[in-house]
Amino acid sequence: MPFFFADWPAYTCPAGTAEHSNRRRSSRNIGNALLFLRGWLLFFEWKRILSVWRIPMIRRLLTITAVLAGVVMATPARADAGSDKAAITDRLRGWAEAFNARNAAGVCDVFAPDLVSTVPEVLDGNRDTLCTKLAALLAKPELTLHYDSPDIREIIVSGDIAVVRLFWTLTARKGAEQSVTHEAGMDIFKRQPDGRWSIARFMSFSTTPNSVLR
Repeated sequence: MPFFFADWPAYTCPAGTAEHSNRRRSSRNIGNALLFLRGWLLFFEWKRILSVWRIPMIRRLLTITAVLAGVVMATPARADAGSDKAAITDRLRGWAEAFNARNAAGVCDVFAPDLVSTVPEVLDGNRDTLCTKLAALLAKPELTLHYDSPDIREIIVSGDIAVVRLFWTLTARKGAEQSVTHEAGMDIFKRQPDGRWSIARFMSFSTTPNSVLR
């Protein structure tokens, strides 16, 4: 709190005397002592004010720090580009394995719910249409179908989107007839909420159609 001091009263003793000098010297000493005491009181008063202000500020900073730490802990860590490419490669190889095993559910699993596909016979396909067609193809017992492991030429990853340029080799047999075709493709993968990579868009074509599948 602030402190105020009044002026000292005038001395009535005769000027120039020893008593007058002693009184003036004593008055200055007392005044200096009081000023010193006032300074210390002001110092401690400011410390009290700062401590009162500092406690809620520290609490606020600790609260903000805790919230930020919670956000960091709740945010899933992003893998590096090398790990993303490896995960995408595994998804594509897994698709070939599921296709060769006639596992229709596994084949469809690689496609995102919002899939849009472009192939020669269907220029604007969706997931349901494609999965239904593949399931019907795999259900034909007279056909023997085999995809080689994909020949991945390039994977470009940017955040939650990845572009894959690749080639597929399909061997189809029906009785004594066999046909091998090479398909070029471009897949656009999107990271899903569960962290997995799925194909959201793709284009595929072949220069020579598979004669067994006509």
